[in-house]
Amino acid sequence: MTMLEGSDGGMGGPATHRPQAPADARDSVPGIQGGESGRECRSRPAKDSNRRRPSTAEPPQRVALQARGFEAIPDGQLLAHLLALTTEGEKADADRLADRLLHHFGSLTDVVAASAPRLRQIARLDERGLFSMRLVWEVAARLAWQETVRQPLLATTPALLTYCQMRLARERVDQVRALYLDAQHHLIADERHQVGTAGTVEVYPREILRRALELDAAGLIVARGRIRGSARLSADDRSSAKALEVGGQALGIRLADYVVIARDGHCSYRSERRGR
Repeated sequence: MTMLEGSDGGMGGPATHRPQAPADARDSVPGIQGGESGRECRSRPAKDSNRRRPSTAEPPQRVALQARGFEAIPDGQLLAHLLALTTEGEKADADRLADRLLHHFGSLTDVVAASAPRLRQIARLDERGLFSMRLVWEVAARLAWQETVRQPLLATTPALLTYCQMRLARERVDQVRALYLDAQHHLIADERHQVGTAGTVEVYPREILRRALELDAAGLIVARGRIRGSARLSADDRSSAKALEVGGQALGIRLADYVVIARDGHCSYRSERRGR
C-alpha cells in the first residue's frame, strides 16, 4: 500500500500560504462583531424542556429474538429478519418476501446463493437487499475457507469439499480452481484458473503446472465446478487429470486429486481410479 505524504516542505517547492481561521468564530458571522456588544445583537432561542429524547430501548422483535437464541430461529424467520434489516419496507413486507423466496428456491442456502437477476425477478429485491445477500454468502464462504486452511488437505477433506461447493457449485457458469500445496499438504494458494460458460470450461494443465512452479508447490488439487448435471468425470476431465498427473511427475509436483463439484455432490479422479 502506497503511503501518501503531505505536500508542505517535502517537495522542495515554494511554500503556499494557507488562510488563517478567524481568531473568534463570531467575527465570521454577519451581524455579530465579537465582544460584549456583539452578544447583545442576537438573542438565543429558549431551550425546549419538553423535547423528547430518542428512545434507546431495543425493538420488541429483537428482544424476543435474543431471548429465544439464534440457533432456534426457523429459516423463514431468519431470512425475514435479514430482509427487514437490509431492504426498504415494513416487517410484514419482509415476512412475505421471505415466504416467497423460500417457496420458490426451496432452502435458505439456495436463496442466499441465488443470482441477483433471479432474486430481483422473484422477489423484486432492491439493491441493498441484493448486496446483503451477496455479503452473507461471501462471509459463509470465508468461514468455510478458514476451516480449510487449518489442516493438511486431501480432496476428500470435508471442509475442503464444503468450501469448493460454495465457491463452484453455486455459480452461474462452470469454473476451475487450482489449490497449490506444500510438501505437508498445507495450502499455499487457492486461485481461479478458468471461467467458462453454463456447461463447459477449459482446463489448461500446462498453465496450472507453470503456476505451481512459480509458487514452489509440491502438490495440487484441481476442482472443476459443474452447475448443470450430476457430479461425474467426463472424458475431458479424465484427460486433463491424466495430463496434470504425468506432467507433474516430471516436475516433482504431485496431483493430489482432480475433483468435479456439482450441487448434488462431488466425484474424485483418485477415488475412481482406486475403484477400478
